[in-house]
Amino acid sequence: MTEISKKAETHFLLSGGNTSPYEMFEMYRYMAELVPKNEVTFITLPFANTELESITPERTHWFEGDAKGFAHWLAFINPHKRFTYIVPSLDPETFCQQLQQADVIWAHGGNGDVLQANILKLVGSSERLKELVTGKVCGGNSAGCNMWTNSYYSNDNAKVCLGLDIVKIKTFCHYQSYKWDKLNEIVKFNPKLPFIPLHDNEFVKISIMV
Repeated sequence: MTEISKKAETHFLLSGGNTSPYEMFEMYRYMAELVPKNEVTFITLPFANTELESITPERTHWFEGDAKGFAHWLAFINPHKRFTYIVPSLDPETFCQQLQQADVIWAHGGNGDVLQANILKLVGSSERLKELVTGKVCGGNSAGCNMWTNSYYSNDNAKVCLGLDIVKIKTFCHYQSYKWDKLNEIVKFNPKLPFIPLHDNEFVKISIMV
């Protein structure tokens, strides 16, 4: 686990890919401990596989099952706290209100292009997203990690892509040593920004002013 520390009010837990509570125990512990109260409200963002307009009622039903599973593991790892989940709405105004209500916001992995397009349809702009997440614990795995960053190397697109620029870093998720030749592309892009390669079982904790 890599840690970047600053005096800050917004925290980010960014995973290279894996979300298994058995391998990522410490990350789930941080999700709870970074919220300074015993009752924690969270929302998951499972928007990385289907365009917003094509999401069916059956899919929204799955959203609740996903949130319940997330709540189970958070409670198992953090038995001293109580967790309440919010099922994400597809209505932009309601969704923005839900982000304001949540203490923890977690973006799932999948197709990064689809995820970012859907989030922007719901919140309007990256600047609006910054406002909505201020003071919260945010995070994601793979595409859900990359979404928060300035830029990242996309394994799917085989090139450097832009994130929503909430955290001024560059990432390379699912990194393995045989991908070393791809490092130059992301290292040279916006060279003054910190670059963090993340293996599947790694995460970084970053605290910043948003």
